[in-house]
Amino acid sequence: YLFFWIFAIFTSFTFIINLKRVKIKHILLFAFSFFSSYMAIRNGPIFIFLGMFTASVNLDERGLLARIDEKKYYPAIILIMIIAIYFFISDKYYDATGQFLFKRTSSGFSRLLIPSGACDFLQENNIDGRIFNTSDFGPYIAYRFYPDKRIFIDTRTDLYKDDFYNLYMRAQNYPNEWRALHKEYGFNIVLLRHFFSGTERILRFLHEDSNWKLVYYDINSCVFLEVIPKNEEFINRFGIDFRAKTLVDSDIGLNTAIFFEKIGEGDFAEKAYVKLLKNNPRLLQTGNNLATIYTNTGRHEEAIRLLEELLQVHPWSAELHANLGTAYLSLRRRQDARLYLEKSLRLNPYLRNACYTLGIIYLEAGEVDRAIGQFVKYLRLNPYNAGVHRILGDIYTQKGLSQKAVSEYNEANALDGKEMGWKGSL
Repeated sequence: YLFFWIFAIFTSFTFIINLKRVKIKHILLFAFSFFSSYMAIRNGPIFIFLGMFTASVNLDERGLLARIDEKKYYPAIILIMIIAIYFFISDKYYDATGQFLFKRTSSGFSRLLIPSGACDFLQENNIDGRIFNTSDFGPYIAYRFYPDKRIFIDTRTDLYKDDFYNLYMRAQNYPNEWRALHKEYGFNIVLLRHFFSGTERILRFLHEDSNWKLVYYDINSCVFLEVIPKNEEFINRFGIDFRAKTLVDSDIGLNTAIFFEKIGEGDFAEKAYVKLLKNNPRLLQTGNNLATIYTNTGRHEEAIRLLEELLQVHPWSAELHANLGTAYLSLRRRQDARLYLEKSLRLNPYLRNACYTLGIIYLEAGEVDRAIGQFVKYLRLNPYNAGVHRILGDIYTQKGLSQKAVSEYNEANALDGKEMGWKGSL
């Protein structure tokens, strides 16, 4: 949005300097294109072209362009255009802006952002049925399969009613709402994005639910089939049993390792991370994730040693400081843990795991109000953690805030797929 706002401010300035000669139709053109682009980024080109036109008219009517000898600047303009074209075509723009993983100058789709492998899998094996999909995959799935297969949702959220979109979002995090949605729509294929965050809970839920079977995964997507007679042949052929599985070369990648973690297959994630670090010991996220596994499995000294080595290479990493704090807390070294966690939040105030662990430290130290502040902040960043809702429920119970406590307990029960309505005494 940086270029959008720079261009909007510049164009607005041209209206100001040409205030006496401005035509209402140009104001309307600018306003229409600005608001349409502001509301939906896909309308950006409309704003750019109309904004360039109105800005040029304003500058020309003000007489500023008449002073420029066009021919004199032709060589410089042509040179700038050639450099700009090269900058984009050579992919240097995407490298410079950190988008090299997602975008390249080409006529195809961005490989990491589309479920091409999952769609190939469904198509090549003639797997048919109703599909539940994550919204960002919707356009590509429709492109591949329409009208033979219909998508559940796509990115045009303005076309859906709010309650439908909220239902889609809640179904990915609340087991009972997922079951209700499945009962209503009857889909027997689930095609999910595991790249990026937001699908962790439904991935874990489906992988652990005996009614669904994982049959395909790659670097960004995965496919689950419902365990029904219609899918029996495909589940027998492609069903993935991690108890009998061995790690293969295609599994040795950061995205795939994170996927293993998300579905609860920590042993496979650990093996993949170890191989990745062996090839490049400086990998920040890989080392961070491996250290988290070490901490969660009681290997605290290994975690601390790995994190301290990485901290020498990445001294300003908030994640490293947070994980060190968590590891030290596991060893009951509360003061060291507190120092690292507080520094982590100074480096990145929105690091949710640091908020949670620091909240635990404050709670154990009797600083209840500060603990509440950290837990509330954590839930703003990740509202779908049942454990944190229960911690807040316990705190509110001790403080005599019964209504708040009941609300937190009910939310925790809903996230765990339990019956709503707190039955206990407070």
